[in-house]
Amino acid sequence: MSHNSFPEYKIPLSRTWFQLRRIILIWVLSLFLPMTGFAAANHAGLGDAEAAACFKCHKDLGELAGSSEAHPPFASGECTSCHELQGDTFKAAAEGNALCYTCHVDKEEDVSKKKHVHGAIKMAGCTGCHSPHATENKHQLLKTPPELCYDCHSDKQEYVKQVKYPHGAMDAKGSCVTCHDPHASDYDKQLKAEENMELCLTCHNRVRKTTHGYVMNMKRWLMDNPEHHGPILMGDCAACHNPHGSNNWRMLRKAFPSTFYTPFKVEEYSLCFECHDQELALEKRTTSATGFRNGDQNLHYVHVNDPRKGRRCVVCHNIHATKGPKHIRESAKFGNWEIPIHFEINENGGRCAPGCHFPRVYHRSEAVKNR
Repeated sequence: MSHNSFPEYKIPLSRTWFQLRRIILIWVLSLFLPMTGFAAANHAGLGDAEAAACFKCHKDLGELAGSSEAHPPFASGECTSCHELQGDTFKAAAEGNALCYTCHVDKEEDVSKKKHVHGAIKMAGCTGCHSPHATENKHQLLKTPPELCYDCHSDKQEYVKQVKYPHGAMDAKGSCVTCHDPHASDYDKQLKAEENMELCLTCHNRVRKTTHGYVMNMKRWLMDNPEHHGPILMGDCAACHNPHGSNNWRMLRKAFPSTFYTPFKVEEYSLCFECHDQELALEKRTTSATGFRNGDQNLHYVHVNDPRKGRRCVVCHNIHATKGPKHIRESAKFGNWEIPIHFEINENGGRCAPGCHFPRVYHRSEAVKNR
């Protein structure tokens, strides 16, 4: 083979005819195209004749073409990537979502194989949320979340507006799609992870400032404190917290006191009593309701059940995790004072020596007389 010869390459006839027809069509349209059409195309970075020809009639799209978030085929002037001539008019090259799936094959696979598919995909299609041409929003979204989501989920919009403690994530960057996959997921409610705690810790992996104070670096706390509360062991933060927000302190699903001292009422501890028996705090004398007793004197009752100055559970317990047993804190915050607890446990009871009273011992089978 000489240096002037090249291997023969034959273009398939169908492809040749398609390209020829496209060139002729664009040439014909361009004969009637005023210079303003080309100007719109060039302003948008779409200098080819195809886009300019389309903008002759579709002037509104010409104005969109300069958007920072244009659909790539639209941005490159490839209108016939999605539209084709059928008879004497242009129509979509395929129906509904099928047109999008000709390029977005990964989304088609997700929607066809995953267990939970967003209802909007079936009801409104891809263009229910995305513009096929351009918007000023990332991914050509018609609106930014959560406003886009609220178009359908108006109940959530109303809920978040009226609660006292809305979840900060609802107004943060990403909003709803931080936790939910907007297309499809293998997990209930299209969550992005099987256990909601995994999602929570993607944000709560540092100290977070909120309108109601600071929230600790929960990921670090759980790593450093191996004795985890039951819901944490199950990976279920949402067992206690409403992930959208609530009218209860710390977005809790049910009532729990927010102050160090609180008059005891059963309804004020409705969150705890979802899992723990009420007898824990209601029975002054017991041999079965709790292991925290001196003989049959219920020491939970002593600490909590006070009509004037009951101590809430978290004075002594950390409700997420601790280093020691029974979720007992190393110290309890009282104003600016961290009160040491010095809790010790043994086979039949234990002792504590906090700053709030003299060292005291308890024994379940034989009551101890303390100072």
